[in-house]
Amino acid sequence: MKILCVAMALAATNLTYAAGPEVGAGGMSAAWRGIVKPIVTPPKYPINPFGLPMGPYSLIRQDGQPLDVHKLTGKPVLLNFVFTECTTSCAPTTANLVRTYQDARDKKLELQIISITVNPLGDTPERLKKYAANMGADHPDWHWVTGRPEVVSQVMAHYGVLLGGSNPNNHRNGIYLINRWGEVFNEFPTGAYDHARMIREIQNMNKF
Repeated sequence: MKILCVAMALAATNLTYAAGPEVGAGGMSAAWRGIVKPIVTPPKYPINPFGLPMGPYSLIRQDGQPLDVHKLTGKPVLLNFVFTECTTSCAPTTANLVRTYQDARDKKLELQIISITVNPLGDTPERLKKYAANMGADHPDWHWVTGRPEVVSQVMAHYGVLLGGSNPNNHRNGIYLINRWGEVFNEFPTGAYDHARMIREIQNMNKF
C-alpha cells in the first residue's frame, strides 16, 4: 500500500519564534516569552518517523514530562493540532476524538492520540492539562503537547499545516492516522468527522 505523504515543506510561510527558556529534565517553565519572527526556513531538529523531535528538543506533555517518542512505536496514533483558546473547530474535534478514544478502549483496540498546540507561547502544560480535563480527554495514552516554539513550528511544517501569519487559527485542520511504525496512512477532515469509519480504520491498524 502506498503511504500517503503529508510531510510538505511550506518554506515561504513557515514561522518560528524567538527561543523561549530551555526545557529542563522536569518539564518547562510556566510561560513562554518571545517575539514572532518570520523566517525563510525553520530550524531542523532530529526527528523520529512520526515527525516529532527527539532528545533535548522533545515536546512536553500535559504532565510537564517530555513526550517519549520511543513509546509511540507499536500502537496506531491519531495526531491533530489544537490550541486552548480556539473558538472554532478545536472543541468539536476534541469531543469527536473523545468518543473515538472511549470506543476504541471499549473494543480493546490499541490507540494513542497526540494533540499538538499551535500556540506554544500561550499553551503551557498546565493550561493543556486543564483544557484536556475539561474536555474529558486527560488520559495516559492521550498526549497533549507543547514545546519550544521553533520546535513546534518544525512539526507543523512537517505535517504541512502552516498557512502563514501569527494567528494560531491560520492552520490546516486535519486528523492524521499513523500506523504503528510511524507512517502516515491517511488524513481525515475535522469538519465532516466519520466516527464509524475512524473506528474501522483503527481496527484495521490493529490487525497488523
